[in-house]
Amino acid sequence: MKPTSLFIATALILILAVFCVGADNSNKGAEKMNIYAGSKGLLFFPHAKHQSTIKSCMKCHALFPQKTGSIKDLIETGKLKKKQVMTYCISCHKKMAKAGKKTGPRGCKKCHTLK
Repeated sequence: MKPTSLFIATALILILAVFCVGADNSNKGAEKMNIYAGSKGLLFFPHAKHQSTIKSCMKCHALFPQKTGSIKDLIETGKLKKKQVMTYCISCHKKMAKAGKKTGPRGCKKCHTLK
């Protein structure tokens, strides 16, 4: 490899690394939040705990945007089906439990505690 090609490749790798580190630390969201749960009222959600366990924001945010009120908006406009988010969460919790990992609730009343 020519010295200029090596320099360019190294520079691109460093720039990419800096971008990734910066992107990882941005927009972590609230540590804890209450999210829309339809007729069940609000639902307490330990956001930071999920971030530290799951690591990838897109695991959940591929389903709904990182925006306050997005779940309610998507349900009201018909873009999310009733209980779609809940089913998604519970399936993840069940997979973790089956793998012998500590996980969150797998039943209604453990999450739906706020009105």
